[in-house]
Amino acid sequence: MVSVNKEAMKLVKQVINESERLGIEVSELRNGTKIIDMGVNCLGSWEAGVLFSRINMGNLGRIELIPYQIDGLDLTGVMVHSDQVVTATLASQIAGWKIKTKNTSIIGTGPARAQAVVDSDYYFDMTDYRDNNNEAVLCLQTTEIPGEEIAVEVAKECGISSENIYLIVAPSASLVGSIQVAARSVEQTVHKMYEKGFPIDSITFARGMAPVAPVIDDELEAMGRINDALLYGGFSEFWLDCSDSEIEKVINDLVSKSSKSFGEPFAKLFKEADYDFFKMDKDIHAMAKVIMINQRTGNRFEAGEIHQDIIRRSYTGRVIKS
Repeated sequence: MVSVNKEAMKLVKQVINESERLGIEVSELRNGTKIIDMGVNCLGSWEAGVLFSRINMGNLGRIELIPYQIDGLDLTGVMVHSDQVVTATLASQIAGWKIKTKNTSIIGTGPARAQAVVDSDYYFDMTDYRDNNNEAVLCLQTTEIPGEEIAVEVAKECGISSENIYLIVAPSASLVGSIQVAARSVEQTVHKMYEKGFPIDSITFARGMAPVAPVIDDELEAMGRINDALLYGGFSEFWLDCSDSEIEKVINDLVSKSSKSFGEPFAKLFKEADYDFFKMDKDIHAMAKVIMINQRTGNRFEAGEIHQDIIRRSYTGRVIKS
């Protein structure tokens, strides 16, 4: 069985060796944990954003930067491909590990999740994949460089020493942060398929695309923009080995339009939920458009649409202050 941490570490070592070229900074805590800063105290780069996203998926997906136009806005899009979809997303990329310290709470993503499998990370109820490697990497979407307290917690839960832990950091309001969220177009749909009762073991291949939100030096507005990219500007496509009826039962429930909160910018919804993802309507965490192709019958199903007006408003509107 492929190890998501072992695969990701191939890219982590590349990132460390090429840190200067990538516009990132690498440091080491006193306990030996390596910190890879891709946007807190540095600018990062487009290539760093692609590598962050690939690491986040356990190196089980391809990431490409492509042109993407929405309502006259010329944007850059992130195209994601994977043929190991469930492992790359539910067992690695999705934000599931809640790490609490004395002063903060942060959610971890990436391969280390599959080694720790903490009780609060309920996405592992959706897959039986587990990892066991002597090195582990966790990705963090945060404005601060993590300290030893977080590093020790990650090492303890992964069952390895602190010097074998690698923490990769990028805030929402950064180029890398914007790219890695746009790379979640497939992940955003997989967990919803499971929650709606669809047999996710029938997924053979998936791809998705979302725009890279323009970076703004305002963490709340950036959080809104990068999520609007998915909810209103992105799509995912799944190739499946199942019956047509199984697709018909769920496809309309997989898109953001199915949510009672649909139509409002994410920043506004996030503020109304007291800045807590888990207090938001679950159905809003979805793609604007979903395509499902049945390899048994050759039939293609489609739900939702790209909402160009909301993307234009999100990317050219005024900043929403807390």
